[in-house]
Amino acid sequence: MVDFNEYYSPENYDPYSISSIFDYAKDLKGHTLADKCHSDILEKNYAGKGNFGHYLEKFYFGYNPNNNPGPDFNYVDIELKSGAIVKTTKGFRAKERLAIGQINYFNIVDETFETSHVWEKLKKPLLVFHIYKKDEDPRNYNITNVNIIRYSESEIAQIKEDWNLIKYKVLKGNAHQISGGDTLYLEAATTGVKNQKYVEQPFSKELAHPRRFALKPAFVTTLLKKEQISNLESEPKPQVIKDKPVVLPQDALTNKIDEFRNISLEETLKILNIKKSNQKNFHSRVSKSLIEYLKSELKEKNGINLFDTKEQLILRTCRVIDGKIKEHISFPYIRYDEVVNQNWEESHFSEIMESKFLFVFWEKINEEWFLKKIKLWNAPPKEIIEAKRIWEKTKRLILDKQADNLPKTTESYFTHVRPHGRDSNDKYPTHYGVDVKKQSFWIHKNYIEENILNNG
Repeated sequence: MVDFNEYYSPENYDPYSISSIFDYAKDLKGHTLADKCHSDILEKNYAGKGNFGHYLEKFYFGYNPNNNPGPDFNYVDIELKSGAIVKTTKGFRAKERLAIGQINYFNIVDETFETSHVWEKLKKPLLVFHIYKKDEDPRNYNITNVNIIRYSESEIAQIKEDWNLIKYKVLKGNAHQISGGDTLYLEAATTGVKNQKYVEQPFSKELAHPRRFALKPAFVTTLLKKEQISNLESEPKPQVIKDKPVVLPQDALTNKIDEFRNISLEETLKILNIKKSNQKNFHSRVSKSLIEYLKSELKEKNGINLFDTKEQLILRTCRVIDGKIKEHISFPYIRYDEVVNQNWEESHFSEIMESKFLFVFWEKINEEWFLKKIKLWNAPPKEIIEAKRIWEKTKRLILDKQADNLPKTTESYFTHVRPHGRDSNDKYPTHYGVDVKKQSFWIHKNYIEENILNNG
């Protein structure tokens, strides 16, 4: 039940009417909270990551922030969710995942998706998003996106599939092996809180990392770009979770990919209308264009609007010659001055390891290239543990002022650190005042060959 405070007024909106709540929320668009709220908002300082949301709830909607498992406006099943967008060359994207609530490993095993707290909060989310601006007072954020979300059938089906996969791992006693890369839209995300204790799970003695349900950033971006609902009824029909088979976005992409297996590079270039090039990243450019083409085909012919591949999937292209992968694969360069102040859960490399990958393999046969394989993959628990070990060793070495002596290929079967700059003069500052050439984490080509290319 909503706990109203002194800033709520019935003249503002009716909490029993979804259209009244929505109309009141839309008044925020193009404004800041400082513009629209009582002047008391300027006297109260909230600290922490969710401070914009606290201000929004307390001073604009007039209720006290809470951790209730049900929706904020429980009379009409509306859950208020806020977040930030970042401007891009193509418009905007969600800055980060959208947290839904903590996962209780003991409760989830007795729930169905339809009765779960997750679906209670996701049935009718009211999204209020602002433009991200570093060091800006949250009361002065410019609010740009306000909408109540209605999902497509395939989106609901994928969210349910993701939830069921997380539940399945808990039922099998594998809550400690859950990864964000397991799923597509809804993930079991790590909290990133320092020194957080591991928790018990019902069907194993292994302690599991505490996790929370969250919508992935790319899917949040998709939701934010939906057309604003108009002519909203005060009591709209709830979204139905259909029992009939619905093609999941991930399955649709996989099926579409299979149609292009063994196609030649020459034929691919004709389809995509791309000119051949000798540039080093040419195969990667073709892979990216091909995936975008497949997405477009799915949207036009099947009505399935897929996510932004760049944000949702980590796309990596590998060239295969004589059955061997030619190069290791790399990630963005290490920011030495940031690593020393992070724990593993906060690190960018941890986020990468919790992501889903899309590998595209081009094989050279008799001087011609062919699309050998496209495979969705996420790092198994064993590899995440190994990546953590190498990351922590990297952090220790940087703290010891040895940023030029980081883990090599011989120190792990899975990952290592090596140079990743334009040249030897492309450097990045360390906390100890010395600029060191840029380096990044890489996944071994032998690992990719054995475990991804030749596995399944």
